[in-house]
Amino acid sequence: MIFAGSGKELVGDHRAEDVIVLSNDQKEFCLKRGFQIYEAMKSQGVPPNEATFTAVARLAVAKGDGDLAFDMVKQMAEAKITPRYDIF
Repeated sequence: MIFAGSGKELVGDHRAEDVIVLSNDQKEFCLKRGFQIYEAMKSQGVPPNEATFTAVARLAVAKGDGDLAFDMVKQMAEAKITPRYDIF
């Protein structure tokens, strides 16, 4: 589990050794890089699969962009890909 924050905000049953704490700068870099990879895939004509849509939706949620996350779900439907219920 990767968690951005102070490390004092651990959630659930995760032990400290199961958690990687990122600084805000590291989190921003990861989000930016994830979106860059997605855009590169699109520009090269790589068709997104369920994992791609899920990853981008999770990036959008981590960024605080619920509209983009919902748009990913709509795009999945348009591509006739059924999202796994447990990921959204």
